[in-house]
Formats: sequence, C-alpha cells, structure tokens
Amino acid sequence: MFKPRPQLSEYAPLNAPTISSAVREGLSTSENGFHPTGRSQGKYTQKAMKGLVANPEDPHKEVKGLIERSGVKLLSYYVTMGEYDWITIFENSDPIAALSGLAVAGAGGGLTDMKTTLAFTAADAKEAFVMANKAAEKFRAPGAS
Repeated sequence: MFKPRPQLSEYAPLNAPTISSAVREGLSTSENGFHPTGRSQGKYTQKAMKGLVANPEDPHKEVKGLIERSGVKLLSYYVTMGEYDWITIFENSDPIAALSGLAVAGAGGGLTDMKTTLAFTAADAKEAFVMANKAAEKFRAPGAS
C-alpha cells in the first residue's frame, strides 16, 4: 500500500537555526535545534549479496541499530536499483558520530563504494557564501597574477 512521504519542509524547516548561529552562541547544534540531514549510499559486496539471496532478511533493523547506536537518527533506509544498492537518509548534530557509524559499516566487509553527502539549509548556504566572499578578497589562485 502506498504511504505518502513527509514533505521536505518537515525535515528542514525554512526557519531552522543555522550551524554557525549555534556555534557563535556556544550551543551544541542539537541544543539549538539544528540537525543536519545527510545521506549515505553504497553497494553490497558480491559475498553480501550471495548471503542475502541464500538467507533473505530485511536489513533495516540492523542498519537502524548501528546508526542509532552511533548517535544518529535514521530517517529512511531504501534498497535501490541502479548504480547503488542501498541509501540511508539520516539526521544528526554530530558529524563525528556519523563517521563512526560509517566506519563500522565499512569495516564489516559487506559494503563497498560508500558515499556520504551532508545537506545544508539555504540559510546555512547563504552564511557560507558570505564567509566565502570575505575570504575571497585576499585569495590568489595558484598561477594567477
């Protein structure tokens, strides 16, 4: 049965606090209500795929447990068709925690070609562009005169 998915605005409200505002105020991003959204995707190794075919299982429970033990909230987990075999969408306030979970998953031997992307709100992107504008004033690219 089809279940409607939450709207993007439910994950990243337009009035969400920015990362830098939390840092400037000396708050952890989770205390300030900021939880960056990210996604990780990858492929199963041939050995893992053989195991899943021989002994079918729903990997969601194991994936959710690993991610949440790492201090990250799993929003969605999908098995995909195409270049990658799976994708997770997560929310966290600590990139180091996310990295720890990815390290465990990668070290397990059943995954390969993992790729992770963090998503930022438009307000965070604007702050980054303002900072980049200031930094660019004194930047000289290699080989430029």
